[in-house]
Amino acid sequence: MITLALFFVGVVVSDILIEAWNEDDPSAIVIDEWVGQWIALWLVPHSITWGLMAFLWFRLFDILKPGPVQLMEDMKSGVGVMMDDVVAGILALFMTMSIHYFWTA
Repeated sequence: MITLALFFVGVVVSDILIEAWNEDDPSAIVIDEWVGQWIALWLVPHSITWGLMAFLWFRLFDILKPGPVQLMEDMKSGVGVMMDDVVAGILALFMTMSIHYFWTA
């Protein structure tokens, strides 16, 4: 619930700062990283190993910006600033939980 609320706060604040600073994705905005990382950790088992794996997948998708992550990045708005990390978080969650499923099956 907090993550969802922070997503909407992030959209509004990002739109304001994009306009004020005349930047597409100001590096000072980190609420998007926070939201994306919490999505990546959402259903992950509580252990250092699985948490680290989710973190690393999230960073990989956030840096490389494959397919749908890049589509969100290209939106050039507060929604785009937030959604590229949301999609990276979803992909990281999917990868981590897929590995967990096959590892523990």
